[in-house]
Amino acid sequence: MPTAPGFARRSGAALLGCLLALAATLPAQGARPDHVPARFDRVWQAQERFQQGLLRYRGVVGVALGEDAAGEPVLKLFLDQAGVTGLPGYVDGAAIETVVTGHFRAGQLEAQAGSGAPTDRWPRPVPIGVSVGHQDVTAGTLGCQVFQGSGCHVQYFVLGNNHILANSNQAQPGDPILQPGRYDGGIAPADTIANLADYEPVVVSTAANNLMDAAIARTHIGNVGYTTPADGYGAPISTPVSPSVNLRVRKYGRSTRQTTGRISAINATIMVDYPQGTARFVQQFVVTGDNSQPFSGAGDSGSLVVVNGGTGDRRVVGLLFAGSGNISAVNPIGPILSRFNVTVSGD
Repeated sequence: MPTAPGFARRSGAALLGCLLALAATLPAQGARPDHVPARFDRVWQAQERFQQGLLRYRGVVGVALGEDAAGEPVLKLFLDQAGVTGLPGYVDGAAIETVVTGHFRAGQLEAQAGSGAPTDRWPRPVPIGVSVGHQDVTAGTLGCQVFQGSGCHVQYFVLGNNHILANSNQAQPGDPILQPGRYDGGIAPADTIANLADYEPVVVSTAANNLMDAAIARTHIGNVGYTTPADGYGAPISTPVSPSVNLRVRKYGRSTRQTTGRISAINATIMVDYPQGTARFVQQFVVTGDNSQPFSGAGDSGSLVVVNGGTGDRRVVGLLFAGSGNISAVNPIGPILSRFNVTVSGD
């Protein structure tokens, strides 16, 4: 008779086998979306057919499209810890590569001191990438300035995360947004730089199809600028670019300032822990920090992610919202700009 741990492992493997067998009888759902390159078609089809079963396996917190060391497309599984057993090496001919990420988390922060730090109270108009938050939230990062309209009919907004600007679905339109955030000493009304205008609700469910953790707050150009502090990359390029595997990127945030990395996975379905529970996000991308260093830290939620170098340097790619170790989860910027009908202010 097997030991209890051995029985649990075999039972888990048997369950996975049943789930994968069931998935194998199902066709891929619809046509490959435009944001998935043609060379990923085979692994995308495998993701469509098998990810529901894989995500039910204890220890798997995400499924995405990436490349192996040889540059070949693979299905990436994100694991909450090392030692997860019973996972297949292939599904439907698509190779699987596992990455230990730990749990993806949103909404935490760390202190950062020193003159000129992003946690400081900045003269108005404040730069992007500094401490900000709803009056009832600790602090996160001011993503960027965005606008609607043209000519004499322009309205300006701050773009950031729902969990930073809208208190994870709990805020009301008109609520004050502070710079610096409350954790960094901000108080209302003296430090109010914007007022909440709109947010996309985050559905806290492991069966949800969240596309973004995003909100906008109405402001004016006298309160918020569109460039980073002097030690950052400057102004973003307003024209967005779609995320692609191995694209070099950077961000400027409240806690870790400017960091660089590369996109290591696209079309990611990931489970993200919030104080209220776990929320599933789809069609996300994942950034791995350069030199095994974190791309983001607690408090960098809301940072704008832009291209680093090349002909597309500083073009907008996404909005950072969660992380784990040197891995960060990012919302693609395109759906966010469409949702709020805004344009990123920049060069």
